[in-house]
Amino acid sequence: MANYSEVGFGAKLRKAQDLVHYIGQFDGYNPPRPEESVSGMNDLLNLIIGANAEVVHIQQLYKGANSKRVLVYHDSEMSISKVVTSICGAVEAQFGKDSLELESIRVYVKKMRSIKVPKAPKDPTAGPETKTISRSEQSFGSLIQNFNNIITILGELTGYNPSNTQLTVDSLKTLSQEATNLNDSVAKYITDLKTVKAKHLALYDDLHDRVQRIKAYVKAQYGYSSEQYKMIRGMAV
Repeated sequence: MANYSEVGFGAKLRKAQDLVHYIGQFDGYNPPRPEESVSGMNDLLNLIIGANAEVVHIQQLYKGANSKRVLVYHDSEMSISKVVTSICGAVEAQFGKDSLELESIRVYVKKMRSIKVPKAPKDPTAGPETKTISRSEQSFGSLIQNFNNIITILGELTGYNPSNTQLTVDSLKTLSQEATNLNDSVAKYITDLKTVKAKHLALYDDLHDRVQRIKAYVKAQYGYSSEQYKMIRGMAV
């Protein structure tokens, strides 16, 4: 398997396109396999271009879902991390500072505030980042679990009826569902990104193999010292 970096993919594609242009000008070019013919190579290059676009598309979806999730959990005015403070205030106002009702809520708020969420990596499929993404997803999962526990308690508190409609049980359930959906979306895009990147890499491996076969054929067909072979032998794809 060839070794590629993300930066190198575009350069290799450009070199492969140049190589296909060259072999298309060689008189008598007729390789033993159709895969190395000009039309066969162009078909592969079109698949690679499509795969490149697919990777970029999924990366953008992953990035967008992550950004929305940060807003819902932390950064927006009514994010989960901020709304739990308002919940404590509403419960204290209704049931008292030293009430068991408030204490039962504070237990889960404390747990939520103890959870440290690592910053999501730009590429969750990169080897060194797999542990980070695992910790990140576990942290978001723990946050929503504790938030749901708070909602359950509020739903069982007789007379809990805050004047702020954003703190009602129904509103909090809607916020929880939004956060859960974003967790699911991020997880899906990570899986999708792994799938499309594997397909992407397999195509480049196929390209690498075909280019080596083309070089071998051109050397045998036109000679080691031929102008044809000199044009392509140094092209690393």
